[in-house]
Amino acid sequence: MTGPGPTAATPTSLENAWRLLRARWWILALSAAVVGGVFVARAVTTEKTYTATATVLVRQSSLLTLIDPGARPPDPARAAATNLLLARSNDVAELVRASLRSPLDVSGLLDRIDVTNEPDTDLLDLTASDPDPEGAARLANAFADQFVVFRRASDRRLAGAGARTLQQQLAALPDGDSRERRELLQALRKVRALQAVTTGDVEVASRASASSTPAAPLPKRSAVVGVTLGLGLGALVVVLLELLDRRLRRPEEVAALTGLPVLATVPTEPDGPARLDALRIVRSGLEARAPDARTVLVTSAVAGEGASALAGELARAYALAGLRVALVEMDLRRPTMATRFDLPAPGRGLTTALVGGLPVRELVQPAIPGLRSLVVLPGGPPVPNAPELLRSAALGAVLDELHALADVLVLDAPPLLPVADARVLLDRDEVDACLVVARLGRTTDDEARRMRAVLAARPGVPAALAVLGD
Repeated sequence: MTGPGPTAATPTSLENAWRLLRARWWILALSAAVVGGVFVARAVTTEKTYTATATVLVRQSSLLTLIDPGARPPDPARAAATNLLLARSNDVAELVRASLRSPLDVSGLLDRIDVTNEPDTDLLDLTASDPDPEGAARLANAFADQFVVFRRASDRRLAGAGARTLQQQLAALPDGDSRERRELLQALRKVRALQAVTTGDVEVASRASASSTPAAPLPKRSAVVGVTLGLGLGALVVVLLELLDRRLRRPEEVAALTGLPVLATVPTEPDGPARLDALRIVRSGLEARAPDARTVLVTSAVAGEGASALAGELARAYALAGLRVALVEMDLRRPTMATRFDLPAPGRGLTTALVGGLPVRELVQPAIPGLRSLVVLPGGPPVPNAPELLRSAALGAVLDELHALADVLVLDAPPLLPVADARVLLDRDEVDACLVVARLGRTTDDEARRMRAVLAARPGVPAALAVLGD
């Protein structure tokens, strides 16, 4: 067996990806259609939801510094985070439920409100969701109003507690006029005044209004998202299938794994001119690799790869080149040549000669009308001891008789891997060359490697590939 001939340049990753997607485009289309359809159907059947937003202005309070002049002002980031939590607190939601007389409980109301802080501002946006646009506006405004009420009440309680603290500090001072007493009295008056008028340093900056356009669902956006996700899912399925699929897709892959040169890629369309031209190239390639070859064995890794059909067409190519050719069926377990060629005497063939001793000249039959230089010898009746017959001296005598009738013998052999028959034939001295048939999308990488091992053990027989595929 000789080494592989030159192969095509290795495809890039992008070319491989494009080849995969193009070969399995229907998976992408089906996935995009199904997932996109599910998203659109869900969007169409989902209840519409409207949103409305009210905005609240929250200022920094000076109450703490009045109560305790030495206290540090609150951190703005911490104060903003606190206000976000307070606006969605259970206490505020309870006030909203009471003001709206809502049938929803506190948890249900909080599920319909979202509070965000506009960056670098003292503004809080309270966005409410509801199947009714007017209901969304009412809910957003109610949360804004009750947040103001809650903060006002909280600051008043804080002012009251601060006034009591200042009174206690005044009571603890000794009698008499002092600078400290005057400062505490002044702070106490300010706190009491602030307690009476405080608004909690919070006010509604803008009120929510009903929207005529639903915020969800959005069928067009759902369709885009669904199709995009479907394409991504389809691509993932394609990649997974490729990882699990060990079938070879390109001639160079077959050549690399078998270690054999590819003489030609033969189209799968039967009896077409392109196929015949490819077979002529195969014939020329075999003649170049084994110039004196008179017996060519045609086989494949496993059954179903088209080796028998190709053997017949190779024999025809030899005959069209002006040579006398005999096509011999070597599958003695399940012979099919008599049926394929619709031979008039299907019950006789190679086994008849090997077992019964009939002369080969009486068993060969014409195969193609008008092509008298091509004769065929079918397998004959099936036998249980095929390897023994193929190893016998009787087969050598039959081949000698056939050589007296033909210039070239094309042996249509069983596949290499499942049975020993083809290996027995390759060990015979009469076999001068071997043509291995591989079918793209059918032959696997494991079969190619195993076939390489079988042929490597028989280096005296020149071998080459004919790849079936478009």
